[in-house]
Amino acid sequence: KQPSALLNSLDPYRSDSLPAVRSAANRLIHTVAIQTKDLALQQRCVVQLAKAANDTHPENVSEAYTMLTHYQGTDFNNEAMETLRSLFNSQ
Repeated sequence: KQPSALLNSLDPYRSDSLPAVRSAANRLIHTVAIQTKDLALQQRCVVQLAKAANDTHPENVSEAYTMLTHYQGTDFNNEAMETLRSLFNSQ
């Protein structure tokens, strides 16, 4: 329950006006994902990182894509895949 609660508490920081704050939130999300053995929680983290790849700050986008390279195909659920497809199609 604690990692899930942590993810919920990060929502305001993921949309903060400061790029450094959003980046810190994304790094925490990545840390939760790589430390959990719960596939559903890991997939939830991957969705959030996929959404972070749509950040307005280029360094945050690059960081999000780099973090996403640490995951297996099974970690990407339909929502994560659709988010990434949408991002790729808009570029």
